[in-house]
Amino acid sequence: MKRNPTQTQGSSRRDVLKMGGAAALSSTFLSPSALFAEAPMGDLMPFDPSAPGGMAPTDLPARIGAVHSASVGLFQTIDASIRKGAEDFGIEYVSAFGDGTAESVVEQGDIILNRGVGLMYGFVTNPEAEEPMLRRALDAGVNVAYVAGFPCTMQMNGSQAAAGSRQAQVAIEWIKENLGDDAKVAYLNNAKTPFLVPRDEAVRATFAAAGIELVADETPQEATAEGGFTTVSTLLQRNPGLNVVLGPFNVMAGAVSAMEAAGKTGDDIYMSVGNPTEAEMDLIAEGGILRAGLVFPFEPMCYALAPLTQDWLAGKTVPMGITVPGGNVVIEGAEGVAQYREDISDLNALYNSDRFGIYVGYWGNTSYEERTKNVWGHSWQQENV
Repeated sequence: MKRNPTQTQGSSRRDVLKMGGAAALSSTFLSPSALFAEAPMGDLMPFDPSAPGGMAPTDLPARIGAVHSASVGLFQTIDASIRKGAEDFGIEYVSAFGDGTAESVVEQGDIILNRGVGLMYGFVTNPEAEEPMLRRALDAGVNVAYVAGFPCTMQMNGSQAAAGSRQAQVAIEWIKENLGDDAKVAYLNNAKTPFLVPRDEAVRATFAAAGIELVADETPQEATAEGGFTTVSTLLQRNPGLNVVLGPFNVMAGAVSAMEAAGKTGDDIYMSVGNPTEAEMDLIAEGGILRAGLVFPFEPMCYALAPLTQDWLAGKTVPMGITVPGGNVVIEGAEGVAQYREDISDLNALYNSDRFGIYVGYWGNTSYEERTKNVWGHSWQQENV
């Protein structure tokens, strides 16, 4: 029977973004005893499912544990996806939601590790506070799957440079077909979110390589629809000919409203969003000026943790890195949104189809026997995706 040790409601996305202050660690944590060799820098080779494994653990249960820093939409989606995979593959699943603080993440991780797991999942919030917890799991032979964090055996991360380059390239292709030399491009950047800065740099470099100069490169004051509306409204005062706007999730619904308020709703307007929210996906489906979304599909990626747990417990090889082919998945128009929503509505069918490879890419090889030789000690950014 699957249980949640603790679920705390009410934390907002803004609360999640504010995490990172000093955290008091649980006194029950043990100092790491194993010596680990760090995974290599740079790109990994593609995952080889036929690579030999090795010995299997004898003292780890067929159970996945997950600790989510707060009970907000993204983490609820991830939790549901892992749970669905566990149910489909006959693995127990136990998860916990913190209250938006690093202390609560560590506390809930302690509870889960004491119960025993074969795979531990988490999404980095405070690396310094969480490291002892992750080291403890590694010492126990657990397969630690962490999003954008370390130490772990299996890092789940997006290639920010590839994602930014792809968002820009999709826009450039549209510009060449529809605007030619008349593009006036603004980019709403991620300067307030440091780990996304490589995405910004790639957007700028890709436009520059195409000979297209950005007329504006702005940071919204807030990562909200209101922030997007205010920023684009101001940009339109300075650049009334603005006809192309690219930006990140949360802000682009407001950016669309600003363009529409200015009467810019024609076939000569292009907008795109990285990691669209459901509201932004709805706008893409309407076939209006928000023409493309570039998604990081957590649902199939997290669903697949269940069969990977089975492989780890059987001593088989598993990937060291999990990411999205091409950096992200391009969703365009009503047809693209409908296909994406159909795919993620049945994750088991998606996992067993060729379309799974559109959303999830595996890189490198490790196993229970090889776990001490390839532990992630840095953020992994696969360039060749």
